[in-house]
Amino acid sequence: STSWANVIPCISSTDCDLACFQEMSRFGENVDCAIVAASFAGYQACIHGSVQTDNGGLSSGVAIVSPKSHAIFDVPSLHGVTWPPSERFVLKGWHGLFPKGVPVGSIYCETGADNNALLHCVGSVLRALGVPFLLGGDFQMTGQELHDTGWAQSVNASIVMPHGFTYVSGSHMSSIDFWVVHNDIMPIVT
Repeated sequence: STSWANVIPCISSTDCDLACFQEMSRFGENVDCAIVAASFAGYQACIHGSVQTDNGGLSSGVAIVSPKSHAIFDVPSLHGVTWPPSERFVLKGWHGLFPKGVPVGSIYCETGADNNALLHCVGSVLRALGVPFLLGGDFQMTGQELHDTGWAQSVNASIVMPHGFTYVSGSHMSSIDFWVVHNDIMPIVT
């Protein structure tokens, strides 16, 4: 969804413990308002805002949302690791699977671009963590295409595809939004 107004109804209508969103169309104080709205609805949200385009529009922006009962929290600093652009990647800890938490990321790859540098940077962060993780994203490619790059394998992870299409615009339909899950926790992730 590209509208924050759809986020809370979307996750409230499902049995959802964790959601990652991309292309949030939030900038500046609108990010703070969205975080407060999520809190009033019983959710905790971490939102990295969009960037303004040359045409005055908004692009990018990523978020992680979870019920307050499964708190999200800051992950330890990773000194010496180059961090991806904040409008394209957010990483938090999440208390939904383990008492000590698990890192959860949300990634938004750029439409029509070579995303190898972004994926390399995110991969470096995930490997530096040295623990299992969950990564939800809009990868701008199918799961098979990402698999063929070898990237998921390079971070010891598997691609988990949802049922059906994740992007529909007119007659164009594709599945470019999915999870990348560290292999050590694949057996417990549903």
